[in-house]
Amino acid sequence: MERPSLLTGANGSGKTTFVDALLTLIVPEKRYRFYNQSSGSEKKGDRTEESYVLGGYSTTHSDNGQSSRTLYLRENKEVAYSILLAHFSNEADQFVTLFQVRWFSGSEMRRVFAIAHKPLHIEDDFRPFDTSGTWRRRIDQQYNKGSRKQVEWFDAASRYAQRMVEVLGMQSMQALSLFNQTMGIKVLGELNEFIRTNMLEPRNMEQEFQELKKHLSTLIDAQRNIEKSEEQIRLLQPLKKHYLTFREQSGLAQQARTEIDTSKIWLKYTKYHLLDSYVRQQEEELRSLRRKDEEARMELQNLREEERTTLNQLEQNKAGQRLQQLEKDRELLHQQVKEAEKASERFSEWCDLLRLDENKPADEASYMRIKREADRTEKRLATEIRNNEEDAYSAQDQLKKATEEKQKIETELNILLNSKNNIPSHLINLRRDLCAELKLEDHELPFAGELVQVRGDQLDWQPAMEKLLNPWLFDY
Repeated sequence: MERPSLLTGANGSGKTTFVDALLTLIVPEKRYRFYNQSSGSEKKGDRTEESYVLGGYSTTHSDNGQSSRTLYLRENKEVAYSILLAHFSNEADQFVTLFQVRWFSGSEMRRVFAIAHKPLHIEDDFRPFDTSGTWRRRIDQQYNKGSRKQVEWFDAASRYAQRMVEVLGMQSMQALSLFNQTMGIKVLGELNEFIRTNMLEPRNMEQEFQELKKHLSTLIDAQRNIEKSEEQIRLLQPLKKHYLTFREQSGLAQQARTEIDTSKIWLKYTKYHLLDSYVRQQEEELRSLRRKDEEARMELQNLREEERTTLNQLEQNKAGQRLQQLEKDRELLHQQVKEAEKASERFSEWCDLLRLDENKPADEASYMRIKREADRTEKRLATEIRNNEEDAYSAQDQLKKATEEKQKIETELNILLNSKNNIPSHLINLRRDLCAELKLEDHELPFAGELVQVRGDQLDWQPAMEKLLNPWLFDY
């Protein structure tokens, strides 16, 4: 309310009943609510929900004063009921209606709590009232149609109170207790104690402090672990560098091995391809020669038949001797022609194999040109073969050097991993050999650098000390 209100009236006019009705709507749970607070402590507790529903208005005493009886306006519980309703609104035209309904089912009181998000009125929305629940179904049919529910029903006072706190925008349930205390307050007493008891939420400060202390301890442990991890990472940095170098050299060695394997495979593939091509050519040439041989056999057979016929004729002819001589000369020339043709065919095949522009000489001049070109091709192929052999030898030499470098780095890395100082590996190996000859242990013949130690809090000066004392750190 924007302005304070004053409630006045004669005794018995209903001021306390009105205040208790409003208190019942706002503070529904009995443990937080006290009726008739303004009447003094001697009368607190003489009014209850049941007496209000039945309409108790007075108390009569017996003649001897030993017994009393409460007078009710509605003594029949079967028809007695009570409807409490209050409507609230704000400047944004938001409406909230709180209402509670009480009636009797036999001797037991029944209660229904509800919150409506629109204005309701007892005469318009609750009449006629009956104890069978028709009034509730009528409100549901009128205001709870579809998915939007304008009336919320509650059977428990605690759920109704929690929802009312949310709808009215209160901070917490403590506000209901404060409202109950201020409704009938007469004497405030100690202000601090009143605020602490009724206006402040109870908090377990000791438990919260212990939780904060536990979280702080957890954070400190986490910080220590982080610092420890950072120091471990810093100490492992040199090892990481050696590992990266080793991995790089291993990669180079693997690459060299791969290139060598590839070159071997390519060499074998090229050799196989050339041999396969040459074999195919020879097979084709063999088939051609077989066909020619067959044709030559047929022709030879025919010639032999003619020869027999001619010999018979020549024997009968006086000029037969001369013809026989000519025949022998012809056969010799024919044999030379065949050899020349075969040589020409082989010469053409060689030209094709060497990929020469001319492969069939027409005369002696063209033959000489082809021969000179063949000589140049022979020199070029010899140069390429020599270069390939040199490249193969260079690749093998690089592989050998890479393997030796890898073994050297691995040995150096193993020595550094097993050593607690930065003394070079060749000096450590030299001492080991010397101790073996003298039949001594390594620690019996220490280097001067192994006897020098920097305090744990001054480790940053260790590299500078080693550089300064380097000339005699390797002495025994």
